[in-house]
Amino acid sequence: MVSRKVDIVVLTVIGQELSAVKSALDIQETPDNRIKISGSNTTYLYGEIFSERIQKSYSLALGCIGSPGNPNSSSATTEAISEFEPKLLVLVGIAAGIKGTLRLGEVVFAERIVGYESATLDRLKDGIQIVKPRTEMVTVPNGINQSVVFYLADKNQNQNRLNSSFTSIGGNFPTLSNEDRSHLQERNIIQEIEIDRCTIASGEKLIKDPTVLQNIRDNLHGRVKAGEMEATGFAGACNRMNKDWLVIRGVSDFGDPYKSDVFQPLASQTAATVLADFLKHGIDLPSNHQHPERGNNEKISSVALEIKLPERGNNEEISSILMASYLCFAKRSKEAQ
Repeated sequence: MVSRKVDIVVLTVIGQELSAVKSALDIQETPDNRIKISGSNTTYLYGEIFSERIQKSYSLALGCIGSPGNPNSSSATTEAISEFEPKLLVLVGIAAGIKGTLRLGEVVFAERIVGYESATLDRLKDGIQIVKPRTEMVTVPNGINQSVVFYLADKNQNQNRLNSSFTSIGGNFPTLSNEDRSHLQERNIIQEIEIDRCTIASGEKLIKDPTVLQNIRDNLHGRVKAGEMEATGFAGACNRMNKDWLVIRGVSDFGDPYKSDVFQPLASQTAATVLADFLKHGIDLPSNHQHPERGNNEKISSVALEIKLPERGNNEEISSILMASYLCFAKRSKEAQ
């Protein structure tokens, strides 16, 4: 059976996000790199991305969950981990932002996820039923979080590269005359790639009331700036299976009554652009696959050096040592893989 192990699994939720990530990662959909998982019939696309940071390619599997919600993301994440055994999983796509803290099209790296809908139903002595929140909170794994911090420290140097990559995949920043630029600022729309780190709230409801996220920010965690519907299930599955993870979101609306799909292409493309750039310039992962013929010659050579033959004439002793050496070599070779 051919191994399906990859270094990184990237998960999206809707088609708009999938299309943007395919373009940003330059993944072509062909019979050769398309695979369906037996049982669930889930489709994934294989790809590679070259890391300028460590001068090697990472193998990728790109999937689309297809339906929103934390239960769906948890199930899809668990399946992806079991199938591909990745070193890192990234959930990328769109989210609602809190107006005044983020702008439309701005990209956020999650530093933690707050699951805000878990609760207990209790009854007071007078018979009144109350809801007590049981907040779920998970933090991005330390090593991944540090990689993000180092990456964002070079944000000014990355700016031209990010803007160029965004336009190369068909992205367009809003273009207005100088007279209209103040209006653009009032509407909180980006004019170039902008990136932030924040806490992301995750629940099961599509938010069209801006007070919801603001209340979560005021009462649960002051670093909340964005909200969505998949990160709690995704992060929980990764933590249960001891896998590194990251969530990257582009702001497509402010979770208000004016919520629409108009800025989904912008947010999907900015998030996908930042994802690709971070994988190229910001992350350093250990290799999934090591073979004796690729980088393990030193281990194999050390086995050979341990072979010491006795003086001539003792064929039985020579045979015994050769057999022991062979078994040692086989064991070391297996460990090196």
